[in-house]
Amino acid sequence: MSELLKIGIDAGGDTSVESIKGAIMAAAESRDYIVLLYGSGEEIDTVWLENAGTLPTRPLANLILEDCGNSRATALKESVHDLASGEIDALITASNSRRLDVCTHDAGMWQRPYLPALISPLPTRHGIGYFLDAGATSRVNDPSIYANWVAMGVRFLQNLGFDQPRVGLANIASERGAPEIIAIRDGLAAIPNFVGLVEPKQFVWDNQADLWVMDGFTGNLILKTLEAYMELLTASHAAAVAGYQAPEGQPTPAQCVITNAKTLFSYEAHLASPYLTPSGQWLFRVHGSAPAALIAQAFALVVKNYNLDEPIW
Repeated sequence: MSELLKIGIDAGGDTSVESIKGAIMAAAESRDYIVLLYGSGEEIDTVWLENAGTLPTRPLANLILEDCGNSRATALKESVHDLASGEIDALITASNSRRLDVCTHDAGMWQRPYLPALISPLPTRHGIGYFLDAGATSRVNDPSIYANWVAMGVRFLQNLGFDQPRVGLANIASERGAPEIIAIRDGLAAIPNFVGLVEPKQFVWDNQADLWVMDGFTGNLILKTLEAYMELLTASHAAAVAGYQAPEGQPTPAQCVITNAKTLFSYEAHLASPYLTPSGQWLFRVHGSAPAALIAQAFALVVKNYNLDEPIW
């Protein structure tokens, strides 16, 4: 048991009940890992009791309960400090970015003037690309912060197997920009494989960059807009072909459209966004409203898609 990777799940967010249930489900489904559940011991007991018959029965040999009292903020703080000190190998949290920034800063995972960044996969015509910041920060115009983000993002993509990731700065045009955008572009100009200003079509359709860089306000807006349009498009396509009678046992065109769209664009397709800091620990943020099933699914994707045996760098 001591050789198994230890992965924490923070149940101190606004949806602590769902995080608790998701952690229990993850532990039951992933016996090759130790799951440390950080939260209120009383609340964990209550959730397990109230969901008897639905959740796996206790005890689970690979689930360790870390009682952090009744303060949700304490659960995040203790789990982040355990991650920073090497007590656990990775951490999954649904806590909001502001709390996460404070706790990771206090744990020494990053120091000002640098800032952390969420990196997220984004489907493109040519496969999966990545963009940051996906929502860890808001308005940032300091070129040195962007340069630090790019350094972390490039190292992260190299960890995934990209040889020389191409970097583009998000803008509404490739040939001009506001003074603050131009200042950031000029500050990144000396970075190897920096391709300059990249507008959405050039990233999504023309394959001009592997890493698309922007501030967290823009990144979060892009994510939520894509999710909303995915729902709109799949609903409209489904309505258009609703009258089609598929052969027995075969999916209808509407079902195919919805499945394919969700495979590409929905939150369920990617779930956990790595939270990058200079210290390089594996920290993943999931959507604050993620239900238990998605918490467990995020756990499964994290252990499948990333090499958690070593730090990111």
